[in-house]
Amino acid sequence: MDSSLFLRMSTINVEWLFDNMKEIQISEGESIIDEGSQTDCLMFVEEGVFALNYSIASEIEISKLGPGSVIGVEGFLTRKKSDFNVIASEPGKILVIPFSLLDKHLEDSDQFAANFHETLCRIFSKRLRRYKANSVKSDIKEIIDSRQMLGPLTGMMESFKNNIFKANEAINSKKPEQMQAFEEALTKDYKDVYLEMDRILGDKSELNEDMKLQIGGMIQKELLPYILLTNIFNRSYTKPRGYAGDFLTIAHMYDNVPRGTGELGMLLDKVSLKESPALIAVQNRRKLLAREIKKTIDNANGGVAYITSMACGPAQEIFDVYDQLENKGLLNTQLVDIDLEALAFVSSKKEKYKHTLPMTFHHQNLVFLSVGRTKINIRPQQLMYSIGLIDYFEDDFVLRLMNYCYDQLAEGGRIILGNFHPDNKSKAFQDHVLDWKLLHRTEEDMDQLYQKSKFKSKSTNIWFEEQRINLFAECIKT
Repeated sequence: MDSSLFLRMSTINVEWLFDNMKEIQISEGESIIDEGSQTDCLMFVEEGVFALNYSIASEIEISKLGPGSVIGVEGFLTRKKSDFNVIASEPGKILVIPFSLLDKHLEDSDQFAANFHETLCRIFSKRLRRYKANSVKSDIKEIIDSRQMLGPLTGMMESFKNNIFKANEAINSKKPEQMQAFEEALTKDYKDVYLEMDRILGDKSELNEDMKLQIGGMIQKELLPYILLTNIFNRSYTKPRGYAGDFLTIAHMYDNVPRGTGELGMLLDKVSLKESPALIAVQNRRKLLAREIKKTIDNANGGVAYITSMACGPAQEIFDVYDQLENKGLLNTQLVDIDLEALAFVSSKKEKYKHTLPMTFHHQNLVFLSVGRTKINIRPQQLMYSIGLIDYFEDDFVLRLMNYCYDQLAEGGRIILGNFHPDNKSKAFQDHVLDWKLLHRTEEDMDQLYQKSKFKSKSTNIWFEEQRINLFAECIKT
């Protein structure tokens, strides 16, 4: 997510940007950048999803950009014509500011110029690193024997692909009795692959980042045709809502029901749901948060417990608690999400209940809330939490979010933030095959962030789900 445009800038610079940005409604199918045209403004996606494509093959989407994305960075830095179209996949809303206005303010304010250019360069360099894996340099290809660099991983991938072919033959030959054996073989192959990737490309690897990208790109090209047959990994890679862990992807992880393209895709999806450490951790965290919500209700001693879920997604942990409550009024929930589709999904689940659930929906950008651009009126909360948000963001945003929560909490109220831990053995697979890049943080990292925030204290508790790769750091407002 590119929301760091606002997070890395000083308050006065952020206020200037907001004061000079104009909000524009965009219709589905409307183009906001045309291939071959000169972009003349910087755009920030508030709502909706935008697809990038080339005119010569408009049906093929290069990428998707969702809420929080910044569009026009390359155009501003290079002042060259656009190489692609950017078209709204659904009705949306963007904030725009003309290059000409930015240029003038850059000339007038050295402080703004330094802050703004540094921020744009960070965004641009991050995109370049992401795209670099897809363009393996020919000279390195000639110098390095890729098979030798991959080592045992080559044989592991061949075994994985061979078992996929054999499983497909069994499916076509109507031999369902063989599926259990292939499921077990593919589960072992997949585990071998992600563990070996962790060894050669993980955080403890001695390879430099360029070499990791080269090798990761080779692996991705080998595995991607099969990965795209699945449901979960397909959505993680293609990012239909503009980012990997969208509400429907998470809901499907919670459902734990194999989906995919054909019987083979369903088989591979079943393997991923059964064996992927990251997917199992996501399933596990639902129980952990439900436990903490229930604890908040118990601590209210018969009164109403007021909680807020930030980047709520499918919010299944909240429904799990409501299902346990005879008196639904004991839990008052505020659900905040940047994705209107996520809130619509949760609202449709709410409407299925016989009794009205005390749930309030807020279609808000947490970046805007944290920097003071927008506000929601809520009473002091006993619990504010986020399950899977901050591992998409750098420390700047996390600190602002912590401070925002501190101001919204009642005395004795708790904040709980979830984050993937570096012990995640499937991190390299997520990074290089799925392009599902997350910032992994340790217990010490979370302690330091809380200490730097308004809480001025280490975490009061840190829990792990059963896989011990998803941590949850709690801090109490005193």
